[in-house]
Amino acid sequence: MSLRVGGSLVWMGYVAVALVALSEFLAGAVLLKNGLAAARRKGYSKLPLMGWGAISEGILLALSTPILGLVGVVMLTDWLEMTALFDPARGGDVMTFMFMFWFYGHPAVYLPLMPTVAILYTLLPRYLGRPIWSYWSAVTAFALLTLLGFIVYPHHFQPAENVSGWLQRATQILTLLIFIPSTLHVFNWIATLWSDPIPDTARRAVPFKFMIASIFFLMYGGVTAYVNAQIATDSDFVHNTYFVPAHFHAMFVGFMANMAMAGIYYLYPYFTGRMYSQGMGNTHFWFWQIGIFTKVTMMYLLGFNYFPRWVVDYLDLPQWSTPQLILTGAAYLIGLGFIVFVYNIMRSSTRGVAVSGDPWAIGDSDSAKAGSAKPVPAE
Repeated sequence: MSLRVGGSLVWMGYVAVALVALSEFLAGAVLLKNGLAAARRKGYSKLPLMGWGAISEGILLALSTPILGLVGVVMLTDWLEMTALFDPARGGDVMTFMFMFWFYGHPAVYLPLMPTVAILYTLLPRYLGRPIWSYWSAVTAFALLTLLGFIVYPHHFQPAENVSGWLQRATQILTLLIFIPSTLHVFNWIATLWSDPIPDTARRAVPFKFMIASIFFLMYGGVTAYVNAQIATDSDFVHNTYFVPAHFHAMFVGFMANMAMAGIYYLYPYFTGRMYSQGMGNTHFWFWQIGIFTKVTMMYLLGFNYFPRWVVDYLDLPQWSTPQLILTGAAYLIGLGFIVFVYNIMRSSTRGVAVSGDPWAIGDSDSAKAGSAKPVPAE
């Protein structure tokens, strides 16, 4: 499409794709180098799970982004008519583009996932005051996600007629297999929560609340993805509907954005020396959870009512217009929650309660009011 309607400056987009790939490759090299250096220094069996997350992220970036760079270069040379690899009008094949792009594109989905999981593994023991339930199951899950992330990408274009026969069966089986590492992570977190009572200070902490919500949305988005692993159902019914954006938003907003907020709230007193407003933090939390859950649920409902993706307008059908209206209201609620968050961190940077020492340590009255928790001793 870009070759047909991109205009005279579309080459800048192709160059940008190649530059993004180079940037991501360099980031992956740094993460992989640092993760492996830490593993050699501390020993692989003692490497914090954040380190395993860095290694997994580095591998994903280092191996997938060269293909993205090659896609950008070939799109440029096709546009210059030096090659015709992707252009069907000159003997090229669009499916070649699909296979090359999604070899990067599916690992790209995990690029924000790996750090999110690593942050959760870091903060959950911190607030509970006890180690994670199973260290090696977490390491195994990181490894399996990294491996399977490279070989399940054909499920992104299952409705294409070329995805049939053995490739279709392999895609279905591999997509089902990727539930195993995801379930290992979730079970690990739940077992850690279940193993002993949760401290009251953790229950009051805004970052902890965002962590629990993240775990919920990972399950909400992950369990429903089982439908996408069923080739007939996915290809003929849900793949081209809002069901897929519902899964995507549950994972990216419900899981990853929630965990990003948990990390920001956790680090805030370390960076500013002051504690944010607990009341505004709780308001942000509830606005987000109600908004995200409502938005994702309406998207699932629209998907089951066969609302199509990639449209700018639609028929005024009750089964489409009513969920869309509710979805829009939920999106505004998420936006309002973000405004509360921005105001909170800006105002609290000068007016928040000053903290000294460890802002999350038990026994400090100011941090206890903000939701402190017993720290896990450093290794």
